[in-house]
This record gives sequence, C-alpha cells and structure tokens, in this order.
Amino acid sequence: MIELNVSFYIQLINFLLLILILHLFLFKPILKNLNRRDEMIRSLREDTERLNKRAYKLTEDYNAGIADARKESLEIINKAKTEASEEQNRVLSEAKENFKNMVDNAKAQIQSETEKASLKLKEQVEPLSLFLAKRILGREVN
Repeated sequence: MIELNVSFYIQLINFLLLILILHLFLFKPILKNLNRRDEMIRSLREDTERLNKRAYKLTEDYNAGIADARKESLEIINKAKTEASEEQNRVLSEAKENFKNMVDNAKAQIQSETEKASLKLKEQVEPLSLFLAKRILGREVN
C-alpha cells in the first residue's frame, strides 16, 4: 500500500514543480511556436488562395483579350474581303462597260463603213450596169 509520509509529499511537490517548470520552459514555448507556425501556415494558405484567384482572373482576362483580338481580326478580314469583293465587282463592271462601249463603237464604225461602201457601190453600179447593158444589148441605154 502507499504510505503517506513526508517522502511522498516531497515527491509530490517535486513532481508538481517539474510539471510547472516543464510547462513554463518547455510546453509553453513549444505551444507558442506551434501556434505561430499554425498562424504562418494559415497566412500562407490565404496568400496562396488570393494569388490563385488573381492568377485565375488574369488568365480569364488574357483569354478574353485573345478572344476579342481573334474576333476583331476576323471582322477586319471579313471587312477586307467584302471591300475586295466590291472592288472586284466594280472593276469587272467597268471592264464590261468599257468592252460594251468598244463593241458598240466598233458596230457603229462597221455600220458607217458598210453604209459608205454601199453608197460607193451604188455609185459604181449605175455606170457598170449601163456599160453591161450597152454591151449586152449592143446599143445605148439611158
């Protein structure tokens, strides 16, 4: 059985003093360091989350900027294609008009030359026909 004598109380006091000393010089600093470490880890996690959110936002902004740039470049390309098509149509229309004018001028010139040739032939036909009639008939024809 346990005897309750002075030695027991001295050991009990020694034990309590040891607990107090350990608490003051060992447990308290260790707990303080553990709390400080926990606080630092929590702070680092918050910073990491904040930086991740910022990186995500910057990535979204970058992707949105790229999408806008692509959209704008497609609009520019489509506008350039439209302008080129309009210019092509205009040039073709002018060329067709010029060609039509040239053909009309050529037709008019051919018509004019045909009329001139016809008049010239008419002028030459009368004396020739009188000559042939005189030869065939053997007499003068008026």
